[in-house]
Amino acid sequence: MIDKTAMFGTEQALGPDAWLDVDSPYPVPVEIDCTVPATGPDGVATVSVHRPHRLETVCGQREFRVRRDRLVED
Repeated sequence: MIDKTAMFGTEQALGPDAWLDVDSPYPVPVEIDCTVPATGPDGVATVSVHRPHRLETVCGQREFRVRRDRLVED
């Protein structure tokens, strides 16, 4: 995903000692808000990044299948 640093370059997304700028190595792991419309018995969840911030990939993808152990609950 590509977005402004206001979305991904924050302490909330990267941790207290990180900040993104033009010299940062990409890609970087981040935490983003998402919804989980479905979970399967196989340990995989479908997540949507469309809400609350209307995010999507550069090709328009909004939903992804990820391992449930990769999800962090607020």
